[in-house]
Amino acid sequence: QDYQIKIAQLETELNIRKEEAEKEIKEFREIQKILLEENVRLKERLKRYETLSNYMKERLKEANPGISDEKIDEIVAVFWEQTNTYGFEAEKALAWIEQESSFKITAVSYKGAIGLAQIMPATGKEVAGWLGIEWSGTKTLMDPELNLRIGFYYLNWCRERLAVVTEHQVFSAYHWGIGNLQRMGLNETAYSREIFERADQLRRMQNA
Repeated sequence: QDYQIKIAQLETELNIRKEEAEKEIKEFREIQKILLEENVRLKERLKRYETLSNYMKERLKEANPGISDEKIDEIVAVFWEQTNTYGFEAEKALAWIEQESSFKITAVSYKGAIGLAQIMPATGKEVAGWLGIEWSGTKTLMDPELNLRIGFYYLNWCRERLAVVTEHQVFSAYHWGIGNLQRMGLNETAYSREIFERADQLRRMQNA
């Protein structure tokens, strides 16, 4: 009888351990699934980062003969810093810069807008003050890193000042000015549509 009791106890203990082991295996499989999914997401993010960074590097090199690889890397680093700081989609931000200046650091429009983000000197001076950037006139806007910092700040400023916000309105406000945007009742404009179309092209490029 004692032997039978001992056997029953061992069987009970074995069943408990079996259940615990099955539970642990199930938990490990769930963790493995989560890690595999996270790995896929990280690979996609890395591919996106590399694709967009390489595109920007190539365009900067084409538009600015003689620019060093080191300078290009610095500009690209500021681009990602600013998109992350203000939460702009990288594809649209990249398309915005291309729309503004075609990546030419010394670009000057017929109205006098300067640099990668095509900033008017008066606007640049004001925003530089907000950011604590020393203002040296047009020289400041010819610095591509400072130009991007000022441009992104002003783009975000437009987004924060609009009462009803769509992404089309944000980019249109940057180009047309908030007052003109509201007075003319603009939402989608040829300017914003071109940015969105170019952003779509950049997404397709990643999936090619």
